[in-house]
Amino acid sequence: MKKSIPFLLLSLLFISCGGYSPEEQMLYDYENKGVQEFLSTELSELDFQILKVEIVDSVIAMDSLTYFFDVFKSEFEDALPEIDENSYDKLIETYDVNYKGYDSLVGVYEKINDSYGRNKVLEFSEQRDTYKAYRDKVVGLKNRFDYFMDVVSNTLAYKFKGTYSLKNPLLNNLVQTHEKLYFTNAEGTKFIKTEELE
Repeated sequence: MKKSIPFLLLSLLFISCGGYSPEEQMLYDYENKGVQEFLSTELSELDFQILKVEIVDSVIAMDSLTYFFDVFKSEFEDALPEIDENSYDKLIETYDVNYKGYDSLVGVYEKINDSYGRNKVLEFSEQRDTYKAYRDKVVGLKNRFDYFMDVVSNTLAYKFKGTYSLKNPLLNNLVQTHEKLYFTNAEGTKFIKTEELE
């Protein structure tokens, strides 16, 4: 019991001095950085008050997996009639074949030294480059999909809802209240992104 008394006294001192909880400190640090960059001032000079910070959810790799697969489906549904997890490889293979075909045609028409040959080189080069861009995009999505498949249950971030008020010096110190969603890093030690709530 005697060992816990100093801890309790320290806790009371911390609370009575108006210290921030870890979540509140993350919110303060995130918003203060923005104010420093935009207004060259500190939040403490703007009568900043944290009204509420609460955890809303965690973002797991499965959430991102679903998102990237939906992006893939929406962007490439015309290329494949049925889309599943194996569609990435099918599309990469298709784009590789098309790329190599157009690359061969470019090589053939480069040997023809007249305006017709030069026009075909330009036309086929554009087609070849288009297939390469499609392939690169699919490879990028596949790499993200594979990464998230490997860590499907890992927590990528925590989502918090935060509300604060401050005096806006650009509006004659009008007190404004803001409510935002905050996303942490994977460790949950700092906010790295926000979304305004309407």
